[in-house]
Amino acid sequence: MNPGALALPLIAVSPLLGASARLPLRVAACAAAAGVVALAWFFFNVADEVAMAILPIWIVATLVTLRFGRGFPEGGTVTADALESLRKRRAALRGDVAAAERDEVRALQIYGAAKAMASALSLEDMGPRVASAVQRLFDSYEFILYAIEKGTPAPLQRRGAWKREPPVDRFPTEATVVRPPAVSEIVPVLFIPIAAPGAAIGGALFVKVSGEARQEPELVRIAADLGPQLAMALAKALLFRQLELQSRRDGLTNTLRRQPFLDRLAEEFKRGAVFKTRFSLLMIDIDHFKAINDTHGHPAGDAVLTRVGKILNDSIYETDAAGRYGGEEFVVLLPRSEPDGALRRAETLRARIEAEKIPTAFGELRVTVSIGVANYPAAGSTVDDLVSAADKALYRAKDAGRNRVVGS
Repeated sequence: MNPGALALPLIAVSPLLGASARLPLRVAACAAAAGVVALAWFFFNVADEVAMAILPIWIVATLVTLRFGRGFPEGGTVTADALESLRKRRAALRGDVAAAERDEVRALQIYGAAKAMASALSLEDMGPRVASAVQRLFDSYEFILYAIEKGTPAPLQRRGAWKREPPVDRFPTEATVVRPPAVSEIVPVLFIPIAAPGAAIGGALFVKVSGEARQEPELVRIAADLGPQLAMALAKALLFRQLELQSRRDGLTNTLRRQPFLDRLAEEFKRGAVFKTRFSLLMIDIDHFKAINDTHGHPAGDAVLTRVGKILNDSIYETDAAGRYGGEEFVVLLPRSEPDGALRRAETLRARIEAEKIPTAFGELRVTVSIGVANYPAAGSTVDDLVSAADKALYRAKDAGRNRVVGS
């Protein structure tokens, strides 16, 4: 048999052999084609019918090679390193998808917390909402919320047991985790500055974190996202508190308006009934106030009212309350006071007002006041009884010549 006839079948299936050896497709196809031409030339005496029979086989083998070899790189073969690189890329993509899902969940949680806190119209309403947000976002129940007003931090809400309040002025302006002994706790404390973008820090939130549920970088990211949302909610609550305080206080004298004062007096009655404590009420009237308005004008009268209100506010304790009862009349509540002590306090107020020089457009004015004093429970068991007793004592002081203190 002619040797060329034996070689032609091998040439025909050479593309398959090249693909099985994972040679580049171009190399396998070109090698097969070159082999056919070379051997056909060398074995020129091969019968045409044999060559025509081998040619379709070679074409089919080449097409099969091209079809099933598409997955291989055009310029080379797939190696173990390439497969490992693909596996790592797939794992990285899965990690990115999981991180995106976590970010979405966190964003929804922060949005829900911000919406709940923004709906609070007072600092009292904010407390439970902040506690819920801290629990949901940081898996913690212990926190301290500060507001910084006029550069001074003031604690607004406090949950849990804290050895000592963290020093607000020693921490940076960015969210961070502070570890003991920088804080006097036994667990890390997450510091969250409360500030709107581009604004000064308006507060701070300290949260105890265990570090078990989330990694610290994730906690810091959550804190950075929460801070501006909390800033807007806190600013809103502080604004409503300021408006509420303004609505409770007289704009001219900065003392309590009549109804808020009576509400405070009613609270003291409840406290006195439960704890069997005593307290006193002072009714104060500026002597000859109508003459001041008629002689010097209403601006001078307003100046007198403003100064008397300031004296009252400066002279009482934090537990006391001063209010404008109407016109030129003021009232002062003295909790836990005995009758003799109330008379001495009233006399001190009378003397201080008498000694005050009040500047007006017409020069300095001096005024005097008459004061009536009533004591609970001797003067009555209701708000109306006590107010009536103090008012009667005030009129006795006026009838006795004004500028004096009279008890009920």
